[in-house]
Amino acid sequence: GSARSPVESEGRGTRLAMTSQTFEADALSALRLAERGDFAVARRLSQVEAAPPTWVAGLRAQARLAGLDLGPTPDAIDLEGTAGSFAAAQLDRLALLSLRPGGLAARAHGSSTEDVDAARELVVLLGRLFGGDTAGVVEAAQALGARAARGRLAAVVVESKAVEALALLETDLAQSLRAARQASRMAQAEGLPQPQYFANLVLARARRRTGHPHLALRILGALAQVTPPAWSEWLGWELLFAGSPEPVDTEATRTVTRLLQAARAGDRAAADDASATLRARFSAPSPFGRDVSRLLEALAPGRDGGSSE
Repeated sequence: GSARSPVESEGRGTRLAMTSQTFEADALSALRLAERGDFAVARRLSQVEAAPPTWVAGLRAQARLAGLDLGPTPDAIDLEGTAGSFAAAQLDRLALLSLRPGGLAARAHGSSTEDVDAARELVVLLGRLFGGDTAGVVEAAQALGARAARGRLAAVVVESKAVEALALLETDLAQSLRAARQASRMAQAEGLPQPQYFANLVLARARRRTGHPHLALRILGALAQVTPPAWSEWLGWELLFAGSPEPVDTEATRTVTRLLQAARAGDRAAADDASATLRARFSAPSPFGRDVSRLLEALAPGRDGGSSE
């Protein structure tokens, strides 16, 4: 007969018969299946009573990115080894998609598997970019993508190309658009749900920045039909800046809307308050900080002293 997994479903419960090594093997299998939208193993593992909390944190965060609630994130998380790198990357990804800083992935340490380490490096690069640190990100993303291609890590290949495109937006719009289109095509060909969301958000931004907001809105409208709630902050931001009449209601979009309403009403105090809120949240050199700077310059030419362009 076929070999039985160390974690076996038994009616309403889950029986634990494993060592830490066998749990790690099953967890690695679960995270790879989850990349393609299959969370059955992750669901079983996250419900094992004696499961290592760091692995559970990573599996539950990965599921939350896909719109699944497998339970609360454990408090005790160890950032060492494969489990630590995986959990840190997934928790940072959740934070970054909410347009909030991460930071765990950069602190993870110790040896890890090739695929988990590559995913962690990718999130570190995205965190740097979202934080406004663009130095060397294009080259690092290209190197990571090449390494991931050799290791046949399709999700990392796609998202490395998307990070490259995002980093290029402020220096080479044409090359950024080419990279974003390539990432989108690869993600679709591989059938990877979350890399498709990521690549197409970047592609929509590239379309907007190259003067085609109507194409951006077409992409974003399709994404709005399928993306889980974890993606709503970034999606809502892109919809608003592309000119959607019905942007997703998020904390960030409410602040931008408040700024626009205050500017239209000539309420300088309210506009300054909304502007200060956005500046406090987004670093000026970050993609979102640059959006804010461009908006402020359009609303009041010459007043945006913090513009990075």
